[in-house]
Amino acid sequence: MEVTSPKQLIYPLLINRSDGLAIHPLGKFVGTYFSEELKAVIAAGYKIKLISGYEFSKVNIFTDYINHFYNIKKISKGAERFISKLHLNTLYGYFGRSLDGLDTVIYDKANIDSELLESGLVKNYYEVDEESMFLIMNGGVSGFIKSNVAIASAVTSYARVEMMKVKTYCKDNKINIFYTDTDSIFIDKPLPARLIGDTIGLYKDEMNGLLIQEGYFLGIKQYGYYYYDQNNNKIQKSVFAGVSRDSLTFDDVVKISKGHSLLIPIKDRFFRSLNNLNVRIADTQTTVSKSKVKILKGNVYQPKNIKHF
Repeated sequence: MEVTSPKQLIYPLLINRSDGLAIHPLGKFVGTYFSEELKAVIAAGYKIKLISGYEFSKVNIFTDYINHFYNIKKISKGAERFISKLHLNTLYGYFGRSLDGLDTVIYDKANIDSELLESGLVKNYYEVDEESMFLIMNGGVSGFIKSNVAIASAVTSYARVEMMKVKTYCKDNKINIFYTDTDSIFIDKPLPARLIGDTIGLYKDEMNGLLIQEGYFLGIKQYGYYYYDQNNNKIQKSVFAGVSRDSLTFDDVVKISKGHSLLIPIKDRFFRSLNNLNVRIADTQTTVSKSKVKILKGNVYQPKNIKHF
């Protein structure tokens, strides 16, 4: 599709990938989109020119599955809640998997051709003993991978359509958006009560009516904030890709925002060995830093393949 956005939008609605990043651009750009998402942005003033497309049948296939595991999650705790939530969160990703799998093969060292190792088919190789090696090959086991990218794409698109409704409400009611993700949003005024609740399709107020005092939003899955609970205790929250939720303090997030890199300890990480097929659990550490800084022109990031008015 060739997409042209309205010239002035406070909160652009349609995602486009550019320079390896997912952004919400203004102007004219080309991308692949789900029809229902395009219908939603056309209502907001976007213009769409069809280049080519694929047609799929439309059917509701997950209602019983979602209701089953959602009802379990709602009333359970501990491992049962975790497993039911995992079934809900990983469903659409299962259908979006690549068909190109990996195959692990044991070879005699004497029979390994050097051209094979340099061909690009071999991802990694490990020594087993003096005579043998493990080779991790591209293109194996593809027949066992069940995938349907149309399903995964439709699910994520429908989720974005729901977030578009909230963004439009915020624009119309002069509500500032500080950060938004697939199913979350940080704003400076409350949403109407009809949108808040604990059932499917509603937003859960994670703050229970309390207000964030200060927050830093540094990039996708990179933010931290603090607030005071009803007993005036300071509560710190953080989400940072690569480490566990709330493992960073608010001061850590502030340091990262200023360009510092932090070494964060990680407890009980699983490691598997391809040499002996054993699994060990050990403490480790990882470096956390801010996402790559983007060059701005007039405080606006301009990706390479987007044409601006």
